[in-house]
Amino acid sequence: MPSLRCLTGQDLQRSPPRYCSRLAGDRAQGAFIEDISGIQEGYTTDGNVITASVSAGKIPALFEAFLNSMREDESLFMFIEAPCNEEDERKYNNIKPGDPTVIKEYHRDVYYLDSYNREDMMSLLKSGAGDVLINDGLVCSGFGSLDTHVEIGKYRYITFTGYSVDQDISCISKVFDMAGIPSVPQLVTGWNVITRETPGRSNHYKYNVKDIYALPEDLKQLGIHKVETLAEWSGEVVWKERE
Repeated sequence: MPSLRCLTGQDLQRSPPRYCSRLAGDRAQGAFIEDISGIQEGYTTDGNVITASVSAGKIPALFEAFLNSMREDESLFMFIEAPCNEEDERKYNNIKPGDPTVIKEYHRDVYYLDSYNREDMMSLLKSGAGDVLINDGLVCSGFGSLDTHVEIGKYRYITFTGYSVDQDISCISKVFDMAGIPSVPQLVTGWNVITRETPGRSNHYKYNVKDIYALPEDLKQLGIHKVETLAEWSGEVVWKERE
């Protein structure tokens, strides 16, 4: 496999690495909530699932802590859930050529890049590709292990989920602890404070000229592939990769 360090040119490379250069306090570049005063940073545990609200400045540290908790030779994957482009939305909403684009239901493409080790995934996180994934408010992304079946992901309004199939969830809670995110008895996320009076807004983000729509093509040489397309709210699978 090609090295993750060759991420298609200098526009996806940085030296020295830097994260989230356009973060402002606890606000990620691609996520905005009118009133964040009620949001509480922390995580709660429910069975084998952890849900967390994470301040923007700690996102890189949390992903790093997760990757550092993996063995050097562990087989890892990265997932990306990204909004479909306008052409595909017209197709999935059965909009005929020449008709205005009226979207009744939005859709998301799900991509996987797998079978890379800890060092490779850390290089990806520290690249411009990682900057896009961290800052784009409409993109969900994360990392997981094919060996131990644990994963962690960032979702809308900087809500995180950690999940463990075979192991005690403490292996994930330790990752949040290492990143300075405390366990709390009751969690308040961005979703809890968004109302008609205090709305939220998610935006796309570009690193140089690259955005989420360019990344899958840029990462294709590394083996990233689209596995399915989902309806945004119903979760219905409208397209699936052939086995």
